[in-house]
Amino acid sequence: PNYRWHLQWPEFHLFVAKGAEPQGPSPNVYASISSETLWHKGLHAAVELVCAEVIQLGGQVRNIKPSRCDLAVDFQIPGGLSLEFLRTLRTPHHPQHSHIMRGDVLETFYHGAKQSPIQLRIYDKAAEIAAGGIKYWFYDLWKVLLSVDVWRVEFQLRRETLKQFGINQIDDLTHHLGGLWRYLTDDWFSLRLPDDTNVSRRTIHPWWQTVQACAEQFGPACHLTRDNTSQLASVDWYVSHCSGCLAGYAARLKLADFESAVAALTEDMRDYWQRKDFAEQLGIKSILLGQPVPFLKNSGDSLLEDVVLHDQ
Repeated sequence: PNYRWHLQWPEFHLFVAKGAEPQGPSPNVYASISSETLWHKGLHAAVELVCAEVIQLGGQVRNIKPSRCDLAVDFQIPGGLSLEFLRTLRTPHHPQHSHIMRGDVLETFYHGAKQSPIQLRIYDKAAEIAAGGIKYWFYDLWKVLLSVDVWRVEFQLRRETLKQFGINQIDDLTHHLGGLWRYLTDDWFSLRLPDDTNVSRRTIHPWWQTVQACAEQFGPACHLTRDNTSQLASVDWYVSHCSGCLAGYAARLKLADFESAVAALTEDMRDYWQRKDFAEQLGIKSILLGQPVPFLKNSGDSLLEDVVLHDQ
């Protein structure tokens, strides 16, 4: 909706805003490159193609910023994958997942919501091609005659996540692809056998080990540090938010002054946290900020495991 014109080439779509200059953080030209172009030409050649057309139209390319990245690997798996297999072995094991079935056969398994900063899709790519009837060029890439039981493991990363890994330019992306795949298939999601009560010590499923090893095909599987501090607001925001709520709280209780409002609210908050686990929530927020949580060393494995699952 931010762009007035939509131009289409065989290789990509171009969306152009009304203004000649970018408005705020949004660029005034947005490109969406087709998957076929990326698979056949590669990332840099595809981007150069877009830049050439922008210049041909009389524009200038001042900056190129990746806003979304989908990393994918395809596997030929005789017999395919089942919903029960993925749902039982997935780690972390929280309810934020969905799936699409064709009768009693799994078509697509989602881990993470559609608009989440990261979403995993595991799906029957061969069935998608057969249904769509337009991406038969994948047969040549796969070097198979029949696209039976070819499954795709695909991670979708939005701009928020790319920024957390320090990926702001195309070169940043290409240099970090191996590290991104390692993080996504190890730290963020994995398939593990239920052979230990502590999730972090469970054995990684042999097939998922093969998935993880694909990091080397993307590039050096370097260790990347994800800066999650943007997930939490600044101290000033919390002060402003709590202070703004205090006036409404005092009015609701018909309190006459600031001191009585603070005293009443403090007592109510104390009652509130007596019914909940403040230490656990503090641990989760501290981990998101990359800060140490001293009380964890005396709390056993269960709290640490729960905090890690929330973080992921």
